[in-house]
Amino acid sequence: MSGIKPIDFIRFFVNEGHSFEVLIDDGELDGEVITVNKDNIDEFGEKMEKRQAENSKKKNK
Repeated sequence: MSGIKPIDFIRFFVNEGHSFEVLIDDGELDGEVITVNKDNIDEFGEKMEKRQAENSKKKNK
């Protein structure tokens, strides 16, 4: 998705009243499914930004 961050895409639909089940997985078998809705979209966004920063550090090594 060029030009739009995935979290912004999800946030748009959550603000419209939808919810999403998102698999948080780093390639291991211990992935976590999170239901994202209006109650936890900010927490989810922070978690995703943190994971993206960690992944960027790993790729740049």
